[in-house]
Amino acid sequence: MSVIIWIIVAIFLLVVAFFSLAAVLQYVDNKKTAQHVLDYYVKNWDSSSICVLHNNEPLLEYHADRVMPLASTVKLILVIEYANQVAQGLVDPETRVHLNDVERYYIPGSDGGAHSNWKYDLKEQLEAGHELTLDEVARGMLQFSSNACTEYIFELLGGDRINASLGELGMEHHTSIFPITSAMLTSMYVKDKEGLSGKNLIRRMREMSQEEYISLAYEIHNTLKQESDASTIQKLNRKEGHKQSLQKLWSERLPGGTTKEYASLMNKINSGTYFSPDAQVILDRLVGRPPSETSQYRKLGFKGGSTMYVVTVAMYGCKKNGETLELAAFINDSKGMESLWLKNKFNEFFVGIMRDDDFRNKVIKKLSPDVHETV
Repeated sequence: MSVIIWIIVAIFLLVVAFFSLAAVLQYVDNKKTAQHVLDYYVKNWDSSSICVLHNNEPLLEYHADRVMPLASTVKLILVIEYANQVAQGLVDPETRVHLNDVERYYIPGSDGGAHSNWKYDLKEQLEAGHELTLDEVARGMLQFSSNACTEYIFELLGGDRINASLGELGMEHHTSIFPITSAMLTSMYVKDKEGLSGKNLIRRMREMSQEEYISLAYEIHNTLKQESDASTIQKLNRKEGHKQSLQKLWSERLPGGTTKEYASLMNKINSGTYFSPDAQVILDRLVGRPPSETSQYRKLGFKGGSTMYVVTVAMYGCKKNGETLELAAFINDSKGMESLWLKNKFNEFFVGIMRDDDFRNKVIKKLSPDVHETV
């Protein structure tokens, strides 16, 4: 009996120690600042990238040609294609959309509550039984980062057209864009189809070509498009598919791009002249964010994204004196050990670059090309 009591005590002490350590680590992470993000960049040059433009000229290019996973920042490409198709009269932003047609792509637990937040924002409209407009779905994609809205917009615009736009935008290093939400289900799809599990499944997913992976994502996407009962999602969206090892493989296979090309993309939006006037109005509404009355900026816009391993952001601003700034900053924490605090402090980091000349100069000095080895 005494042995059992000692075992229970030991387990209790281990649990207390675990939660105490977690609390300490969280406290330490909460104390971190934008300076710690900069220090991370210095130490982890092989998994980070940043590009800053000032008045249309490069101010900082730190491994800016490195192709890295984008997470939700890739949705900028979709919103640009959406704006262009609206401007060309190919799609109507006032088209009525049934919520069920969007939610056939909704994978519970896949977007950190983004889809639910979007629906809450439309609560009165939905409770009144009103249909949505296509423009509200596009807003859900860009401003709320709903993955279901993104998948719907992807289907509407067409994958071929979206990928063709990359060349038109001068994004020659960008990898193929595909239904990244449907891709979350690929591992369980392969498991069921091929009878694999454990290490064999991980090996199969790791060794699979990107072409086959994308093909499977489209296959799942097309299945979801035809369903109204979410049976495939209910079948494939299970706990096993959310294992860290499989989440890492999904994150690594996301569409990739460079900070140099995404900073240039933000420069195009910020200019107000690159896109047609009608397209620019839509981009200002969906990508833009209203500055506060006391802000030094008259115009701001951004999009960010994250996974368990990736943190990305692209941002632009035009000051009241006409000065312009654009930046793109990417991190790929391949071990997933520091991504949580980085997500929490990344906003402070890039806002500091945009607002604080002294901090921006410190970042430039620390990350200047002659200080660090290039890859």
